[in-house]
Amino acid sequence: TSTTQPPKRYTSGSMILAMENAGNLIEDEELRAQIKGSGIGTSATRAEVIKKLTEDVHHLKLDKKTQILTPTDIGYGVYEIVKRNTPRLLSPKMTVSWEKGLSQIEGGEITKQKYLGILNNYVAETVDAIKAANAEQGEAYKKVEAKEIGVCPICGGTLLESEKAIYCKERVKDNKKKGCHFVFSKTLGGKPLAKEHIERLKKGQDTDLITGIPNKTGTGTYDCYIVVLPDGTCGLKFPAEETSLVCPKCGSPMEKGKFSYSCECGLSLWHTMSGRAISEEEIERLISDLIIGPLDGFKSKDGAPFSAYLMFNGKQIIQVKTKIAGRAISRDEAITLLEDGKTDKLSGFKSAKGEFEAVLKLNNKGIVEFVFLDNDGKPAKKTTKGRKKGTGAYKKYGIK
Repeated sequence: TSTTQPPKRYTSGSMILAMENAGNLIEDEELRAQIKGSGIGTSATRAEVIKKLTEDVHHLKLDKKTQILTPTDIGYGVYEIVKRNTPRLLSPKMTVSWEKGLSQIEGGEITKQKYLGILNNYVAETVDAIKAANAEQGEAYKKVEAKEIGVCPICGGTLLESEKAIYCKERVKDNKKKGCHFVFSKTLGGKPLAKEHIERLKKGQDTDLITGIPNKTGTGTYDCYIVVLPDGTCGLKFPAEETSLVCPKCGSPMEKGKFSYSCECGLSLWHTMSGRAISEEEIERLISDLIIGPLDGFKSKDGAPFSAYLMFNGKQIIQVKTKIAGRAISRDEAITLLEDGKTDKLSGFKSAKGEFEAVLKLNNKGIVEFVFLDNDGKPAKKTTKGRKKGTGAYKKYGIK
């Protein structure tokens, strides 16, 4: 099967080429002929236009390393307002019509004063139209001071709206503290939420699917729902696919989301770890046998390949490399780590200063750590931050 790939982001270079060849996007032959050979701007001004958008008005962001251009939040806002109220401004035809007017001045068909009058009238009418349209828009797009707008759907307290968010007046920011946690932003990925999504959230209801949300890297978009959790916090839920998996916790069907296989009971298992996809068949074996592997195809952060065991402790998938600090980890040692949460003292680990002995232990996040023992067989006491007594420069660290 094949998948549709999103178009590549413009770079500073490809944007200049697009401006130069803007006439290719125009169907009207007369207008296309008008812009042929000139495009949008001139060879002397196109780079300055991009510089102004990135450095002066900050509508675009330029990655200096890749030269990729991405819209900023301000840029998205300007685009949405223009698209909603004066979409004609987004068409190259507008630039062509202006170029045509300049040619008419040059040819003596129209005076400079008359043409400026036409432009001034157009700008004034456009600004008035935008102001009028925004005055009628929903509350989602207004700049407002925090004000009461209704009743909190979670605790029954007072619901407030500020310029950027809607939240409960009784809200506490610390999730560990008792109180209401209801709050949601009126934007997502730099784009304003549609009024219908805001209205559903205000009632404590999940939104319908929101599409085309720009990701943080500016390399594409994603689709998701905003959901209201039982404790009042709002989170993102990604469209899921049906799977053949059955939840080992409650017996319900599991779905495949953007990051994990998950169940409505709350159990979530990663479907990709260290750059390697974990198949449904491997998850089934993992749930049944509690440990599978060694498996190949994993990659560390620096791109180096490695193999690992995958283990399931009833709550999460644990990844244990088959070689840690230069020492091979046997399957029996991995099983002991899963069953007991730690191994016996193991020798043969290697550091820059030579071989050393240590215990492997699982912390509460499912990450493997070294534990160094003193001469009495007890965990060595810390002498300096990150260093254990008697271990030299080799410190305790997580090995995921």
